Amino acid sequence: MEVGFVITAFTRRASMGTTINTGFGTFVFDDTLPSPAGDIPYRPLGSMTPRGVNVMCGLEAGRSYEPEKHPYSCLVIVVEGSGVFVRDGKRLSYAPGSSFRLNAHMFHGFVSVETATVFIKQARPSKPQPA
Repeated sequence: MEVGFVITAFTRRASMGTTINTGFGTFVFDDTLPSPAGDIPYRPLGSMTPRGVNVMCGLEAGRSYEPEKHPYSCLVIVVEGSGVFVRDGKRLSYAPGSSFRLNAHMFHGFVSVETATVFIKQARPSKPQPA
């Protein structure tokens, strides 16, 4: 049985992927998503639906990601970390347990990652929604 996290905030590249150590645990990620602010490590969670997203992602402390949007609604749940998240132009502080429901085409992003952050992003769009 493989465990996705242990207990111990820094980031390092491991032979099997990227790990992010937080106060809550050590998270292991399989791959990265390219981003101008720095690659975002991620790990699929469970089964993926067609065009759906069900991933755990990690962000390094000190990073800032420009708000972006996509043609589907989604849910973002913060597992660990703190900082500022922008949702539709509003700056919101986040901490473990924070969740953000995002409508399709709504600008959003982690604009200030104060401590190493791990979050879950889930979306199961039936079809892209028009802008």
